[in-house]
Amino acid sequence: MRGEAELGAAEEMFSQPGVFAATVLGSLVIGVLAWFLAGRLGWSRIAAALSACGLALALAVTLARPGVFSTPETSGNPFASCVDSQFSLSSTENKLNFAMLMPFAFFGTIAARRPIVVMLCCAVLSGGIELFQAASGIGVCESNDFYTNTIGGILAACAGWVCYSLFGTERYRTRQS
Repeated sequence: MRGEAELGAAEEMFSQPGVFAATVLGSLVIGVLAWFLAGRLGWSRIAAALSACGLALALAVTLARPGVFSTPETSGNPFASCVDSQFSLSSTENKLNFAMLMPFAFFGTIAARRPIVVMLCCAVLSGGIELFQAASGIGVCESNDFYTNTIGGILAACAGWVCYSLFGTERYRTRQS
């Protein structure tokens, strides 16, 4: 039953035309840019493109949802309207937030081979999304969203580093020889 509710929440999110279109368009644009950038930097192109698609998905589900507006704070401090909450994985929304940056972080770590940088990018990206939501009124700025996004991204970057360390190092060295 619980898995059905979580699947239903994901289906509801993607049934919104703006989210689906933004995910597809973002994946194409950011994916192509990542592919070429990865080639110039000596990264894995496939992992970089998959990471870019994960980024496009995260941006689409948080910023391309029509009709999810809150009233932005006008006091000059956009974080003044943020809801202060503690880390929790109790709801379906929290679990989806936890998983939101995982594809970006996992494949980004495999591509760039820099897990600390990817972890920092997850924190900055999550904070930036929350700040944008507070300033624009798209969605709701919540501290728990920042925590769940960032912790999920950090864990995925660790998993990506473990996978790269176990399976990618030899293959990369062979290609470089």
